[in-house]
Amino acid sequence: MVRAWPVVALLGTLVGCGGGDDLVAELDGSWTGSLVDPESGTVELVADFEWREDEALLFGTVNATPPGQTDPWIFAVRRWDTGSGLVLLDLTDEADGTRGLDLDGTVDGGTFSGSATLSYDCDGSTCGYEGDFELDAE
Repeated sequence: MVRAWPVVALLGTLVGCGGGDDLVAELDGSWTGSLVDPESGTVELVADFEWREDEALLFGTVNATPPGQTDPWIFAVRRWDTGSGLVLLDLTDEADGTRGLDLDGTVDGGTFSGSATLSYDCDGSTCGYEGDFELDAE
């Protein structure tokens, strides 16, 4: 069963927030993994990030395929930040901006892992997936 939540605030539209550049730069490249929601199932994730050192900006997308779907939702990086050793990514779907994906985690060698929330509109409320995620560098 997909969870329903109260309406959440809209995501910011800026890419990059400065600070913690070294942590974010470690995301440069391709990643595969999943978001595991203990109640709603596993969302498959495929990510491609590009760190532009000269601009100190992170660009990229995450393809998320929820259970029972064959076509992924494509999310683009809208904003990132760091704090206490964590990388905080806010992504919005490229189709129409009605879905959001938040990835908050640590980068340890070839693994980016932590907590994730994928939210979308459903019948006038907000539904989605919430749980732990792990992405491994390819």
